[in-house]
Order: sequence, then structure tokens, then C-alpha cells
Amino acid sequence: MKQFEFTEEMCAMIVDALQDKITMWENHNEVLQMHGNDEKVDNFIMKNREKIGKLQTLLNYINS
Repeated sequence: MKQFEFTEEMCAMIVDALQDKITMWENHNEVLQMHGNDEKVDNFIMKNREKIGKLQTLLNYINS
């Protein structure tokens, strides 16, 4: 695997993009919850929460 060296500015841009994506999935979950709670909606929300968790892990790694 090729290693990359990022400048502080590049890391900040990646962090901003990840935070925007996390916010997008959180907002998406809010919209889904407006449709009620059934198995299909709950399934979409759980998948989005998994995505949020993965992005948050990556975000934490970059910020460390």
C-alpha cells in the first residue's frame, strides 16, 4: 500500500468532508424517522449508523 503524507491543510479538508458526510447521514436518518418505525426504515437507519460509525472512526484517526 502506498503511503501518503498530508499537510495540515489537507487533513483539515478531509476532516471537513468527513464531518459533512456524517451530518448528511444523520440528517437522512432524521428524515427516515419521520416516516415512522417499521422494519424497512429501521434497517436503513441501522445501515446509516454503521456508515456514521466508520466515518467517525476515520475522523478520529485523522485527528489523532
